[in-house]
Amino acid sequence: MSNSKRPHPSTADLNNNEIISNSPVQSKKLKSVDNSNGKKSYTIGQIKELRMLNFMCHKNFSIEFHPTSMQIVTGANGSGKSTIANAICLCLGAQARTTGRTTNVQSFIRKGDTHAELSITLANEGAEAYKPEIYGKNIHIIRRIGAKQSSYKILGENRQVISTRKETIDEINQALSISPENPLCVLHQEIAKTFLLNSDSQKKYQVSYLHESN
Repeated sequence: MSNSKRPHPSTADLNNNEIISNSPVQSKKLKSVDNSNGKKSYTIGQIKELRMLNFMCHKNFSIEFHPTSMQIVTGANGSGKSTIANAICLCLGAQARTTGRTTNVQSFIRKGDTHAELSITLANEGAEAYKPEIYGKNIHIIRRIGAKQSSYKILGENRQVISTRKETIDEINQALSISPENPLCVLHQEIAKTFLLNSDSQKKYQVSYLHESN
């Protein structure tokens, strides 16, 4: 019989992202660890935090990002990595079909629940900040997905509701150069299978050109 022992389960992933869980089932929080010595500022439009409630495989999940130039999320198959990408795009106003999974946004509601809620916080600092006199240094966007329809709330740094119009999110995306439906910006897993494996060079060019032109 071997005397070797199994290593204790780690509380961090391969990118040194510390995993914080308030409850083993219902609530999870992932916070990236900043190993830099100097204090950095967020780039305008950078994601500061993402929250998901009753969304796909996640009951209650949030992830915080540091102001670094690259963010990497790792995990085992089926752990919900693609769910994060889906949540970011849908919260920023993308249509369900752009994820390559479904055309019905209600399909993203966690099985057994009646609604889902997504919340994203975007940095709005610096000389090119979008309407800082209205939003301040943070823009909060909330999308609630109900059984029949979705609703939006756009809040400023002080958490007061600025708008409930989808068009406001489109204006913010344009001002911050965010394209949640563009595969050149976000290449979803299901679309990547077709885009990379089943499409010829001409089709890839057409997809890239059409999205870049819009």
